[in-house]
Amino acid sequence: MKKEEAVNFVIQELGKHNSQNEIIVTLCQQTGMAWSQAEQFVQQVQVEHKQAISSRQSPLLIGISVGLILVGLGLIFSNVDYFMGLFNQDAMGLALSARSAVIRIGSIITGLGMSIGGSIGLQGPISELLNKEND
Repeated sequence: MKKEEAVNFVIQELGKHNSQNEIIVTLCQQTGMAWSQAEQFVQQVQVEHKQAISSRQSPLLIGISVGLILVGLGLIFSNVDYFMGLFNQDAMGLALSARSAVIRIGSIITGLGMSIGGSIGLQGPISELLNKEND
C-alpha cells in the first residue's frame, strides 16, 4: 500500500466513524508499519485532512441532530397541549392526576434537552460545510 493509498484509506475509515485502533491494526497488517508508526500516521492524517474527514462524517451527524430536534419538539408540543387542555376541559380531573402531570413535565424537560442538544450537534457539521463552501 502506497502512502497516498494509506492516506485515502485513513480518511475513508475515519469518515465512517471507525475506531482508530481498527484503522491502525489494518495499516499495520497492510503496510507492515509498527504500531507506534501507524498511530502517528493516523494522527497526522487527522490533522492534515480534518476538512475531508468531517465532510464525510457530516451526513450522519446532521441526520442524528435533526432527528433529536424533531423528537424533542414532538415531546414538547404533545405535552404542552396536555397542559393547555387544563384550561379547556375538566380541569379538576386533570389536575388530580398528579402522577400524569409529573410525567408530562419530565417529558417537556426531556424534549427541551433533546432539542437543545440536537441544535448544538447541528452547529458543528453545518459550520464545517459552510466553511468548506467559502474556501
